[in-house]
Amino acid sequence: MAHDVDEEIRLVHNGEAQRLTFPIPSGVAGHDPAYQPLLRYDPVLANQLLDRYGYRKGADGWRMQPDGKPLVISYTSRNEANGVLMAELWRKTYQRIGIRMDNPRMIFSDIQRAEMLCKIQTRTYEWLADYPDGDNFMQLFYGGNIGQNNNGCYQDPQFDAWYEASHGMPPGPQRDALYRKMARQLEVQAAVMPAFSRYRNMLAQPRVLGYKKHPILHQEWKYIDIKD
Repeated sequence: MAHDVDEEIRLVHNGEAQRLTFPIPSGVAGHDPAYQPLLRYDPVLANQLLDRYGYRKGADGWRMQPDGKPLVISYTSRNEANGVLMAELWRKTYQRIGIRMDNPRMIFSDIQRAEMLCKIQTRTYEWLADYPDGDNFMQLFYGGNIGQNNNGCYQDPQFDAWYEASHGMPPGPQRDALYRKMARQLEVQAAVMPAFSRYRNMLAQPRVLGYKKHPILHQEWKYIDIKD
């Protein structure tokens, strides 16, 4: 509620992304364009909720846990320009609500190793789909995939039961209904915040005829012949 995703898209990604409010992006089977998220950008309400549940500000203006210990959120980012920019934007987010932020910076391979061991509290994570279906996104939050590609280490019995039921279903209204329940469960438990779906721009010379970017495959050139 304190993070301005539109600002992130504008500053970090130069406007080259689409706002995402559902775990499954548009253009993928299972996406729900009518889904209305409960949580919206509202730092005023975020501050009020923290006050209500005992995360009071100390004399220095920073929030404390209900037991009086400092409230600190760890946000891990990549040790390169984009990662630093992203981290500073999140620091601004937490400053809006009086929360200190720690920022470990690592190379990407070290981040992946730490995620597999469930040693990262928060970070911005992007997923490149393996296949164009909602299952490829919802499986990222299935408890049985911890240590594989459930990098947030989220585990909830109800979500897992819904996922297991949906996994054997074909695309359609019945599976979509489960996906809506799963999306709401993720939102209510604050397991993840869908933020954006990035654009991928392709340039081609006018003399190139018949080329159309594949929505999933990003190495399609090895299947294309060039005729002089």
